[in-house]
Amino acid sequence: MSAPDARRALAFLREYNSLEGVLREGWVMSGVPDPEDVAAHSAGVGVAALLIADRLDVPVDRGRLLAMALLHDLGEARTGDVPLIRKTPDDEAREHAAADDLVSGLPSFYREVLDEVRAQESLEARIVKAADKLQMMAKVLAYEAEGRGDLSRFWENPRNFHDAGLPAARALFEAVRAAQGG
Repeated sequence: MSAPDARRALAFLREYNSLEGVLREGWVMSGVPDPEDVAAHSAGVGVAALLIADRLDVPVDRGRLLAMALLHDLGEARTGDVPLIRKTPDDEAREHAAADDLVSGLPSFYREVLDEVRAQESLEARIVKAADKLQMMAKVLAYEAEGRGDLSRFWENPRNFHDAGLPAARALFEAVRAAQGG
């Protein structure tokens, strides 16, 4: 790796690390004290994606799956987190542009992963989409068990249970619903 490549990779990593300071605004809006940040969410999405993949009877590229999970909210390092209920097409465009700029100068793999997760055409991208919601709803369960905030609106939004047509994800969402209030 050349010195300019190493500097570019380090600059990317430093900006990626700033996701640790970007709070998940849905939690803030719900009055959750000390809520998770986007970096923690992305790590949780990776674990949720693996749990879904483990329950499928088809091969899954776990490396690509984890790359998508880690990078799916990359643009929020610059734009902050805009909750789904407030996100406009302009917000999404700004987030995509920020992510694209962040990976410019890195190997093409990074841009390919971003494009793939956005297109939602591959199995891995669909798993990450479902895992994004699964991680969030599992966090709702945890926050409710701790008595942190008013999270009732999360249960009311059907988009928070997006299973991407995957029976394995659907079963996990059913387990989340079964654990609600318990």
